[in-house]
Amino acid sequence: MIQVGASTRRRGFLIGAAILVVSGIVLLVLESGPDFLEAPLPRAVDEEVAVEPAPASSLALRLTIPLARLVALLEDAVPRAFGSMDERQELPDHDRTTLAFSLDRLPISASMTGRVARVETVVEYGLTAYYDPPILPEVSGSCGTGDDGKRRLRVVIEAPLEITEDWRLGTKAKLVTVEPPSDADRDRCQVTFLGIDLTDRVVDGARAFLVDQERTVDSMAATLDLRPSFEAWWNTLREPVPLADSVWLMVGPDSIRQGTLGGSGDSVWVELALGARPSVVVGPRPDADTTALPPLGKGAFESGLDLVVEGRADYGTLSRMLMTQVAGTDVEHEGRTVTVDSLHVFGVGGGRIALDVRVSGDLSARLYFTGTPELDPLNQTISVPDLDFDVATEDVLVAAAAWLRRGGLRALLRERASWPLGPVSDRLETWLDEGLNREISPDLGVVGRVESVIPREVYALRDHLLVRIGARAEAHMYVTGP
Repeated sequence: MIQVGASTRRRGFLIGAAILVVSGIVLLVLESGPDFLEAPLPRAVDEEVAVEPAPASSLALRLTIPLARLVALLEDAVPRAFGSMDERQELPDHDRTTLAFSLDRLPISASMTGRVARVETVVEYGLTAYYDPPILPEVSGSCGTGDDGKRRLRVVIEAPLEITEDWRLGTKAKLVTVEPPSDADRDRCQVTFLGIDLTDRVVDGARAFLVDQERTVDSMAATLDLRPSFEAWWNTLREPVPLADSVWLMVGPDSIRQGTLGGSGDSVWVELALGARPSVVVGPRPDADTTALPPLGKGAFESGLDLVVEGRADYGTLSRMLMTQVAGTDVEHEGRTVTVDSLHVFGVGGGRIALDVRVSGDLSARLYFTGTPELDPLNQTISVPDLDFDVATEDVLVAAAAWLRRGGLRALLRERASWPLGPVSDRLETWLDEGLNREISPDLGVVGRVESVIPREVYALRDHLLVRIGARAEAHMYVTGP
């Protein structure tokens, strides 16, 4: 039998007590954690989220073009005079009779009814008829050559218009009216010594001349190359449109097709559908789009303007917004308290964001949360419903501060980590309304109104959140220059 002395028992007691004290210290350290607990950064994912291309928006616009350019071309191309008083023509069915006449065209006017351009002018004329009797000297009579004034003919040519694929004006002009503007003697050509009214003879002669002008109208319209004008307007739409200080609307046109063409008065209007991928850019003025004007397509489309606007929300802005929601907030659990000191949002790839959160109090730590942003169109908010401790942060907390993991910090951040889109939608509506009611350039303007703005999608990218917002508007463009 082995006996244990008093000194041995006392030594064993001291060793046991020391073990208990050391164990208590270890447990206390594990429970309370170190002076500053820093979790590892979340693992970044190289693969970015696959962002579906924004569907091409259809900007259905009515472009108004004055007829003045066509009129100017016709003024230059259509002769102002026809015939000569020095050139005699035989008069059928009247032997030994000849006549000479000259026509002088007055200025041309044009007006639109539907898609038909109605080109009108008045032709003034004078006429001298000669009769050479078998024995007596030649006699003559005239109208429109003396104090009674020239006789008149009203001329109307109708030309249905179209814009061809190569951006020229196409027509098929047809002479529809050549007649005296009234039945008054002022507009009749009576040669009394012959006892006949030569008005119809002049009309026939004028008609032959004016039928040739149908081809002149067509050829002149074909020389009216609209490409430079459309190209100028297209290039204008490629430029950033300022909406506010450091806020730009990029229309991004990539195709164009023509719908209905019509007009009224002295203007032609063309319904155009611009295929575009608009975006709103916040920051420095972006570079202009470089897409060249494509051939003009054809096809019906609905009137109105459908925009899918892409807005970029940088993480710095989102961080500042969230800081106002959580900075200084205390979170208590199991008798311990931490205060949220700061917060920073950044992208980690794969469609996720991370929150870099610093807390102080019973634990000073730098922790990371990760989650996937989602859009709530009904409430117009972006939230992160699956926000949770990052895996590496959770491992550290399990080892050193499990109480914080069990506490309400995660619930607080899930609740507060949301960003309202209502103000953004309202601001976008204001910007678009201003952008749709202005002179875009010295010769191009736009008038419109925004009907609705609805958030659609959100994507978390490395550098920013990409938010797509749908807008519906009515708009038409107009030419302000010559």
